[in-house]
Amino acid sequence: MTRALVVFVMACAQDPPIAAVAPTDPIVGHWTIIDHVLAPNADVGENDAFTLHDRVVEITAGGYTTPWHGTCGEAGRQLTPQLVADLEQIHNLGPVGQHFQLKPDVVEYVLTCVDNKRSPPLTIYLAGEHTMTCWNGACYLLARRR
Repeated sequence: MTRALVVFVMACAQDPPIAAVAPTDPIVGHWTIIDHVLAPNADVGENDAFTLHDRVVEITAGGYTTPWHGTCGEAGRQLTPQLVADLEQIHNLGPVGQHFQLKPDVVEYVLTCVDNKRSPPLTIYLAGEHTMTCWNGACYLLARRR
């Protein structure tokens, strides 16, 4: 009994101290493309947009990787509240919020690549468990990968 207690105390003494937990960033994670909507002026066709289903958009604390942008190791961020109705007009989409079942208000994140100035910004519209991103006239619904 004493021997087990000594081993237990030794094991606990070797654990590193618990660090303070930083607040989680709601857009960090692996997001999977699960649906899309094309604007009338989209640069891609239905088949091209569909081939991106199940592809991953990965957002880290520092950067991101997408099927369109490649990898950005270091990105700046801007946050702006948006209304889905305004996004539908901006992207010439029609009722995408209804199609994707998005909340009427979202948070727009614009991630600007610092380490590759030639890469265009990634814009993500966070709406709870889903997010949306638009590229070349196609808007893609993303779900967090578990």
